[in-house]
Amino acid sequence: MVSRRLRHILLLAALGSVSACHFGTASDASTAAALPTPTPTSVTLNAPQAATLSFATATHRTLQDWLEVPAQIDADGDHSLPVFSPYNGRIIACYAHPGEHVQRGAPLFSLSSPDLIQAENTYLGARATRRLTQAALRRAHPLQAAEEIAVKDLEQATADFATAQAAERTAQQTLLSMGLPPAALRRLQEKGEITAALTVYSPLSGLISDRQAAVGLFVQAGNTPAPYTLSSSGRLWLDAALPEGSDGVQVGGRFKASTLAHSEHDLQGRIVYRAFAEDPITHTLLARAVIDHPTPDLHPGMFVSMRVQNGAPRQVVAVPDDAVVREPDGTTSVWTSSDRRHFVVHTVHVGLAADGWTEVIDGLPVGSQVVTLGAINLSNILHASGDD
Repeated sequence: MVSRRLRHILLLAALGSVSACHFGTASDASTAAALPTPTPTSVTLNAPQAATLSFATATHRTLQDWLEVPAQIDADGDHSLPVFSPYNGRIIACYAHPGEHVQRGAPLFSLSSPDLIQAENTYLGARATRRLTQAALRRAHPLQAAEEIAVKDLEQATADFATAQAAERTAQQTLLSMGLPPAALRRLQEKGEITAALTVYSPLSGLISDRQAAVGLFVQAGNTPAPYTLSSSGRLWLDAALPEGSDGVQVGGRFKASTLAHSEHDLQGRIVYRAFAEDPITHTLLARAVIDHPTPDLHPGMFVSMRVQNGAPRQVVAVPDDAVVREPDGTTSVWTSSDRRHFVVHTVHVGLAADGWTEVIDGLPVGSQVVTLGAINLSNILHASGDD
């Protein structure tokens, strides 16, 4: 009896032990399955593979932030002169074109004006009156000497002649101020020939920065817009559109620029003006630079690729741009090595990028030997081993 009971107890104990072993194994497997697979952080290469890589040192460098902005060449508004018609009339010919360099005295446009014709007729009338009063004065002198006329009559003749002389001079100056050439004035005096059309000439040497004139257009003296606008050919403006938040761009900051048509141009200088208010439509801010002594192939209206200094230079820890790898998950990494055979990846935060160097804000000690050429290949190897 005792022996049978003992065997029964031993059998139950054995079953409990087997059950305990079974459940313990399942729990361990579940726990192991729940643990994440460790992400590899290093790669080892053999000597021929490592020989294909290039290296550099993470070091302190002074970097300057440059802001890429669109810009356009414009005429020098500080040295511009609007050329108006001296009288009312209709334009019958235009000789100069926008962007053209003209010399002082070059013809700009011609126009026919009834005001000019009236002024010429007024001059002819004043000239005839002056001749008539002059002849009357000549006759009055001997008559008064013979006491055939009173002294007052001689005085009246003298006053009439002086008045006629003044009227002729006024009419002549009016014609000259209206732009009548001296040769045309001589023809008017000698032959009575009326000049119906006059040419307006450039008052200075410069660049045609704007033209509103067109054949058939009726213009009025002094009314805007001026038919032509001349600007200094020795200076040009370079106007840039700064985006919002460009507080680092200030007057005195440097710029570099090249035209889209001629990328070999290397325009450099400093910002001379920064607008206070933004454009309400484009929400950009005007920044202006000056190009002194521009080459003949630079014209107002040309578009320019411009880089402006955005803030002061900063001392940072930096690595070459090739050393920075953008990973598929959006992070940024840099590879380092102490023996050029074993390579370790570092997740870093980067900042300013300029002149071939990228600022490393954190995640990399200064002085580290980093991989430049071939860094992306190391990341590809690492990801391939992780997928396996």
